[in-house]
Amino acid sequence: MKIYLHEKSIFNDVYWFAFNAFKLSGAELDAFIIYQALKTSKGLFGRNNNYFRTLTEILCTRSYQQILEIKKMYYKLYKMDLTDSICSKMKGSLRTFFYNVLTMSRYPRENYRSIDVRLFTEVIVVSKQRSFYKKNKEKFIEIFSRTNFKDIKNMITYLNEEPNGNITIYLKGILASRLRKCAHSICKSCFNSGQYCMDKEKYFAKCLNKYIRNSNIKGAISIILTRSEIDLADIIMEYQDLYKKGPIDDMLKLWDTKSKFINYFLRPLCQII
Repeated sequence: MKIYLHEKSIFNDVYWFAFNAFKLSGAELDAFIIYQALKTSKGLFGRNNNYFRTLTEILCTRSYQQILEIKKMYYKLYKMDLTDSICSKMKGSLRTFFYNVLTMSRYPRENYRSIDVRLFTEVIVVSKQRSFYKKNKEKFIEIFSRTNFKDIKNMITYLNEEPNGNITIYLKGILASRLRKCAHSICKSCFNSGQYCMDKEKYFAKCLNKYIRNSNIKGAISIILTRSEIDLADIIMEYQDLYKKGPIDDMLKLWDTKSKFINYFLRPLCQII
């Protein structure tokens, strides 16, 4: 490992990332992953992705207290303000969303029954008039950047009883804005198995599988390392239940040239013999 810790090149990029990340944990590890993503327009999770995906993977799945710790470690390690580093790359509604996530605590929302489902479902402009979503985008941002995860889950459950109330189907897809993709990362449909507000182990198991299928080895490494001290064993079990085999088996099929790295580094982390 030592020869890869200090010198980074296009030939040892994956090993440099994995071994340097391995030294870290918790907020320090999250800060490292975000910093590496912000340094390159390609991000960590593949050639066709950018830092936005990295940010949603981390910041949309952490509590405000965890985000405060990430901000402290980011400044300690890199002498830079995380809020400025991120918001300087954003504009408009997306900038407001991440600014709220980074600087404001989430609070209970007991009046979720009064939320108009059109805020999530009425997106397309009709007769040259702004959609209900466009007219009320500030409220949309406030809901997903400020409401605590428990009440987002309650809101989803309640709205699912309304006609066309499965709101998450309107938050995803190729045409979905980045803001709506952030909301989708926070609240998957409670009828889907991989739903963060309901079942984070299945959520991360599905993320891990997606990274492996898309040959995003750094994405897979990030999931394994960031969850290794929290719930990785449960995530591996969920992965096996969902896909009938373990992630290491899937990795070896795709990355046979890195079999030693997978067997001697990632396999022990996944606690698989």
